[in-house]
Amino acid sequence: MKHIPRIFVNCSLYNNAVYVLTHDQANHLIRVLRMRDNEVVHLFNEHDGEWCAKLQISPTPQAICAKQLKSPIIENGPCLACCLINPTRFNLILEKATELGVQEIVPIISDYTQTKNINYKKAQQILIHASEQSGRLSVPILHPIQDLKKFCLNKDILVGTEDHVGSELYNIIQRDSTFLVGPEGGFSPSEYALFEQSSYIKKINLGRNILRSETAAIAFTAVWASKFL
Repeated sequence: MKHIPRIFVNCSLYNNAVYVLTHDQANHLIRVLRMRDNEVVHLFNEHDGEWCAKLQISPTPQAICAKQLKSPIIENGPCLACCLINPTRFNLILEKATELGVQEIVPIISDYTQTKNINYKKAQQILIHASEQSGRLSVPILHPIQDLKKFCLNKDILVGTEDHVGSELYNIIQRDSTFLVGPEGGFSPSEYALFEQSSYIKKINLGRNILRSETAAIAFTAVWASKFL
């Protein structure tokens, strides 16, 4: 069966709705995939579901909705708070977390964080492409960067630590859980003290091996997906 491209759009979708392709979308469909007039693409968003649309290349590359394929659904997923790490590895977290159903992603600055910023334009592209590839209707919300200590105030959080102490993740994870992933180098002594003092933060055990940040993030979302998807 021929692969049918999926395109995330911000506009309303309905019968005969016309969506004008962006430059990058048109380039991908026409030059990379070599699609022609009247070939089928799928347009989607979380509000209107997924629609079968026909491509029209000239005079302006656009897609015209013909039939609804999926009705809109509520995609309730967890929140993943990630201390910033090497950009390539952080981008891997964005991609895989999206595929596994995460609804919100919060970049975090902690005591041992070395990377202090994020390319939001590139990150948003990764989230959209992962949503298109994985078949989901929504794109995760990427929040502004937050300080770890402020983020942890009065918020229920599951945190994976390196001391192998804590509850089994599968037993306590909830559909709307928030999971905190540490940076390269782990959490600082003052951050561990914060976790111990807070009644909102629960330490979880991800096994006997020490996991890289991106591995811990993927492990958490994989456990969540196995329980709720």
